[in-house]
Amino acid sequence: VKGKTTITGRLAGFKTDDNITEHGFHIHEHGKLGNQCKDAGGHYNPTNKTHGGPASAERHVGDLGNVKEDSSGEVQVNIEDSIVKLEGLNTVIGKAIVVHAKKDDFMSQPTGDAGGRLGCCVIEATSGGNRANFSFSSSLLVLATTYFLFLWQAN
Repeated sequence: VKGKTTITGRLAGFKTDDNITEHGFHIHEHGKLGNQCKDAGGHYNPTNKTHGGPASAERHVGDLGNVKEDSSGEVQVNIEDSIVKLEGLNTVIGKAIVVHAKKDDFMSQPTGDAGGRLGCCVIEATSGGNRANFSFSSSLLVLATTYFLFLWQAN
């Protein structure tokens, strides 16, 4: 299925005094949020590829790159991706989004040396077939999320 998925949303509550402004932002293989998000498993990788950046020819489906916080500790997410899908082989419905403590370097295997997990959530389908929503509810993260939207559009 050709097309792209647009992921938009807002995160708030990042520490502004730690000199870390970029955080790995990945889709993980399980929609389980326990054990400080470790139950979400590894990066979602149904095609058995090596880790890479979002523009890499070789990458996990879940390799969405980094999000960058502003000086007030907020992140505006606006990602377009042609590999992530809401249906079929690469569907992300029922998987988890994980925000990591450090920047993904796009090279270190298997996860880009992105550090611990700050927070996670499950991606859930909504009516309409081409939309999915998620919001963070992790107790270990003080991040407040307003609303995220995955929207798939055919070319």
